[in-house]
Amino acid sequence: MRLGAYVWYGFSYTGGHYTDRLFGEFPGREPEWGWTEDSTANMEYQISLAVKYGLSFFAFDWYYGKPHLNRAVDRFLEAEGYENMEFCLMVGNHGSAHIYRKDWEDACRYFVRYMSSPCALRINGRPVIVIYDITALIDDLGGISAEKECLDYLRREMKRETGCDIVIYGCECPFGTPGTGAIDYNTEAFSDAELAARLKRDRECGFDALTGYNYRRYSPVDGSYEVPYRLLTEQHERCWDKMAEHAVLPYSPCILAGWDCRPWETEWWGNTTGYRSCYATDRDGVTFAGHIKNAAVWIKNHPGCAESDIGFIYAWDEVCEGGFMIPTKSEGYAMLEGLKSGSEAADRVVTGKDR
Repeated sequence: MRLGAYVWYGFSYTGGHYTDRLFGEFPGREPEWGWTEDSTANMEYQISLAVKYGLSFFAFDWYYGKPHLNRAVDRFLEAEGYENMEFCLMVGNHGSAHIYRKDWEDACRYFVRYMSSPCALRINGRPVIVIYDITALIDDLGGISAEKECLDYLRREMKRETGCDIVIYGCECPFGTPGTGAIDYNTEAFSDAELAARLKRDRECGFDALTGYNYRRYSPVDGSYEVPYRLLTEQHERCWDKMAEHAVLPYSPCILAGWDCRPWETEWWGNTTGYRSCYATDRDGVTFAGHIKNAAVWIKNHPGCAESDIGFIYAWDEVCEGGFMIPTKSEGYAMLEGLKSGSEAADRVVTGKDR
């Protein structure tokens, strides 16, 4: 199984995403190398960790018009040893980084350049790109037909430059809250009919496959927003099963390394309305490893739905949102050890050696 992880790299510059609450209440989330990570040498170290513990690729969060947030992929391509991994872009078309019709051709120049790399993640020889918010892209490009035209333009440009076709993923959630894109978990948001219509829309837009970024929960459990990590992983696995029930497009599992966004929910997200999401403080490498193995089992059991042997892990370094595997001052290498154990278990499932 090829496991990849989303890379945010938001601490590549001073300011912006740092919050008082992060430093005051969560100092243990500081990475082993410190808060600022923007150097080729540091990326080389991160690559070595990722390869050692079982990752096959990085999926770099990439924001149009935000070069200060896009340094990770460039550092990756500068790094010695980068050829030991594959990579793709996860286009973060949200917040202040929407991509409008007037910008699409310019954005495609970046997409083609990165997908043309010999280390680009490929499925059956086709380079991969992931779009974060399908609904936003439809709105920003001018509707379903316009979005399909734009995705077809990207295919043509890639074909013209390299002779390759591509695989375009969209992030989708079968329990998503309507109008909020691809990542929100709410058990009562969609009926089966509504979900079927939404997935049909995704296919009509021209997407080849679906995955997720993360599936977070907003409804408290027994009055508490603090919930077990295992509950959040089980909800992700329910999402995989729901996608298999409909199987409108191929799907690659979204695997959760954790969620605890409290450092951001008040300060960075400007929360003045009491907005909260459920969070887990008990995540551990053993449960994480089991979650990864379950993704491999799901892929093996759903050959008609799974897109190749790929799983996307949220995330490599989202320390503010609580989804990370990188070594930190408080957790050390616990989640990396879970990644290694889970990766090895997944390989045994794929090869039929898991008995």
